[in-house]
Amino acid sequence: MVGESNQKPIACTSGRLSLKDGWTADLGPETPAAAPTSTRIRTGTDEETQFVVNGEPTQTSHQDGADALDVSSPKKEMLPLEEEFHLQEDIFSLLFLSPVRSQAFLYSMFWMAFQAGIITLIAYDMLKDSDEDNFLKVPPAVHPAVSAAQLLALVVAVISQDDVISTLSLVSVGYDSRRPGIPLAASRTKWIFSNICRFSIGLASLFISFLFAVQSETVLDIFKDFAAMAFVSDIDDAAFGLAKRGFISSALEDATRNLEDVTFYQREDTVGFSADRLNEALPAIPGSDAIPGSDLVSSIEKSSICSMKVKSRLRRLLLISLLGIMVAMWGYTYSKQQNGDYISKSLSVRFGDEYWGALQYAYFSGTYEFGLNDNGGTESIEYRPVYYERGPLSEQLSGKFFYCLEEKAWVFSISGISKGENDEGCLWLLRSPETESFDLSDVSTEGWSIWTGNIEYSNSLHIKEIVCNSNADCNYHGSCNGNNGCVCEEGWRGESCQLEEFCEVVQLYEKDKTLVEFNLLRDDSDEPILVYDRPAYYHQGNGVVSVFLYTGRRWFYIVEWELLDLISQMTVPFFHAYWEEIYDKGNLEAYSEPTESSTPAGIHWYVVSGTRSIGDYGPFGFSRKIMDATVHCKAVDCNESNRVCGLFGECFEDGGEGKCICQEGLSTGHFCEYFSSNATFFG
Repeated sequence: MVGESNQKPIACTSGRLSLKDGWTADLGPETPAAAPTSTRIRTGTDEETQFVVNGEPTQTSHQDGADALDVSSPKKEMLPLEEEFHLQEDIFSLLFLSPVRSQAFLYSMFWMAFQAGIITLIAYDMLKDSDEDNFLKVPPAVHPAVSAAQLLALVVAVISQDDVISTLSLVSVGYDSRRPGIPLAASRTKWIFSNICRFSIGLASLFISFLFAVQSETVLDIFKDFAAMAFVSDIDDAAFGLAKRGFISSALEDATRNLEDVTFYQREDTVGFSADRLNEALPAIPGSDAIPGSDLVSSIEKSSICSMKVKSRLRRLLLISLLGIMVAMWGYTYSKQQNGDYISKSLSVRFGDEYWGALQYAYFSGTYEFGLNDNGGTESIEYRPVYYERGPLSEQLSGKFFYCLEEKAWVFSISGISKGENDEGCLWLLRSPETESFDLSDVSTEGWSIWTGNIEYSNSLHIKEIVCNSNADCNYHGSCNGNNGCVCEEGWRGESCQLEEFCEVVQLYEKDKTLVEFNLLRDDSDEPILVYDRPAYYHQGNGVVSVFLYTGRRWFYIVEWELLDLISQMTVPFFHAYWEEIYDKGNLEAYSEPTESSTPAGIHWYVVSGTRSIGDYGPFGFSRKIMDATVHCKAVDCNESNRVCGLFGECFEDGGEGKCICQEGLSTGHFCEYFSSNATFFG
């Protein structure tokens, strides 16, 4: 062979040697000690000679027609430099090989669009009606076992997503139109296009799998949904199988058979070679006596350093990155679940007229908010938030909703109140039907059990999430403030801008009696005192007062309440109808119909029997509808256009205000709304 050479090994380099008489050599780079190296020598024809070197020649095979020359060493075994790579049998490979506008091309495009359409419909159905704060419709919370199953399912989804894995495998397989069996229609552009389509469908399927995982609330739901998604992902393979078995047409069957003749090559990792090792390794080419190394190597066409190794690493990196992205997305939703970002933060709760002794559940109507633990996180029981009755200063009060594992239901309880000496467990007063829901706002309000001395069933409970996604959530009287609340327009107030601005003065008119005015009850800073988000109105006379007061469901009209007692009670941080024992304060004269009105004006009233015997309205006894008295907001006056003075009244200006003058003997009332023949007393 040749003499010594001072050339040092070129680390991690692959190249092609141009030899004499039309011979070429593709060289794998030199490996570390004891590692085999492979070399492929080709003539100008398709025949080739291949041998393996590990510090010395091991095997040479030269094929030329029917003749062959083999020089081999029994010490070493032959290692291939290239591995065959067969295209995936799916519609995307068929798309690549088929001429544009051919039956096979159009067939592939149809099924690709069909598969994409199904994925789009699934995504639409899963994301419709989502809100800005929870676009993915992630449940408020899930059991830790479900969270673990979600993570495992996502890992399985990535490594089993065939379209994605197949596309990533092509990173180390380059397009080569000179390969045997590749038709002219299989252009580089279609190679890129078909693989982009395959990868896009695979990514879309992974996104749907991610939605299935994070939206599931049970382990069984996760894997049922994944089984359904596997069917959708295999549509392209099923369509190819139909064509290959001849169910569609002979032309399609032939097109799928042609795919079997197409072979690409996938290179193995290589590490380095030197000129000295080449001279030691190369045998004499047939027909030459001795070929010195300087004549043997006429030129070296160097390719990129470690290109094949970089491609293999890139392929692994892409797969790991994709898996990392999926896990990171899951981790983001999981952290938001743990922080309580997906739960209903505020609830509007309205109880019915049920009562137990002096306890009227309607007294506990109002706004309920989730509680916070000592670390500032969401207070929870069985991974579900605890909702507390909220006072005007956002303080936690005694009523609360929470999940009771013993009952497998959401329950309502009041601190300090139980059903009796034998009451154990969660000390519930209301109990939902059995449910595993993690959000109280998702629980049906029908069929709740309620304690009234016995267990009864109530359908009068109403629970609504306080949320602001659009102006409709503010009753079109305000706009969202970006923090799930409403900014109300002038003249409106309440958490949903559902309450009109308060009347400064309301007037009680009893037929044939003097009209009585009631003013807003104010604190020392001249601000209205609010009870259940509504003002209190009072009329003072002879050291006692009469007052209109809201109690969570109805307005009460109470007389003979000591003024100082009234003010001291109303100016506590939160006046609560139950804990302040309103039942024993003064004399309850009348109560209104159930209402959300911000004032006692313009609603129907019922008078309470003086004996307070059991009757129409619980502990307040027998009652009857009042026909001879009305309550009005003083700001509502007549004018020439509104015609509010009835059939037997006319509007006259009196001191700058419109006033209805009724025809004597025909009508009476503030707006002449009563016939004179109906005269009775209020109370």
